[in-house]
Amino acid sequence: MNYSFDDNASLRKFVMPLIILVLALLGIFDVSLYSTFFTVHKFLTPISFMMNLKIDIFGAMLPLFIGLACATLYLRQGGAKMTYALCFLFSLAIVFAVSHATVEGLMINPAIILFGVSIIVVFFVPFFMWFKKKSVWEFKESYVPSLLVASSCIPFSLVIVDLCYFPSFNNAVIGGNGLADGVLLSTMYSPFTITLIALIFSLVLQTRSQARTRRRV
Repeated sequence: MNYSFDDNASLRKFVMPLIILVLALLGIFDVSLYSTFFTVHKFLTPISFMMNLKIDIFGAMLPLFIGLACATLYLRQGGAKMTYALCFLFSLAIVFAVSHATVEGLMINPAIILFGVSIIVVFFVPFFMWFKKKSVWEFKESYVPSLLVASSCIPFSLVIVDLCYFPSFNNAVIGGNGLADGVLLSTMYSPFTITLIALIFSLVLQTRSQARTRRRV
């Protein structure tokens, strides 16, 4: 028996996610170019926050503001506090796990943090939405809440870990690499990584659904 691919309707379900996925990859590439430029051309704006504590406006305070704004939007949209708390705790655990102090400062692996947190968020946010509504997982429903949670948890976790390691260094500045700092860059990467992970998850589910439909024909 020959099976059709449901022609235009099924094709449209895959084409748009693939286009967005390509755009997410381009966004990741663009942020990497940005980071390369500002690694060479330093732009620092540190201010004294407390005695022996300096914080860079762009490297740390801007990501914190973005994180606070995203958390506020998520909660105002009726997002579950338990979901946010779990995502934040896992995010903090991941950052602690991949961070280590060196003579040059605190070293982290942004790729592990971003993709690790994104996977956690893409799992927990839709799961609790499904648990609450008992509805089928939909990319459109869970994408924005996932984006807000990830863009909030990532900068918060990174700054908290920086503060924990801060006493180990002399004349340290939170967000001390300015526009090339890992906190800011991770915050900039987060919308693209969460989009990438969510789309991959969506495409896997759609492919699985199509396969089941074909077997029934």
